[in-house]
Amino acid sequence: MENKKIHSLTYAAQYRNFDISIVGLQMADGWRLSVQINKWGRPPMALWRDRDNNYPDFNCLRTAGLQWSKDFIDNSMH
Repeated sequence: MENKKIHSLTYAAQYRNFDISIVGLQMADGWRLSVQINKWGRPPMALWRDRDNNYPDFNCLRTAGLQWSKDFIDNSMH
């Protein structure tokens, strides 16, 4: 039986006084995305797991996570 390890990478960013954490899990069929958004000094504001898509690499996943985060933050400020 082959022992397959799950790899993960995390990317942190800031946008409009929000901290963004993008986590990618490398699975057998591609990368899975989750995003957490916090306003500085407050509990998590949003947690999103993209259960519909698999990403071919972490760079694609990071781009999708940043775009979702920007859209979420911009829409929540209206």
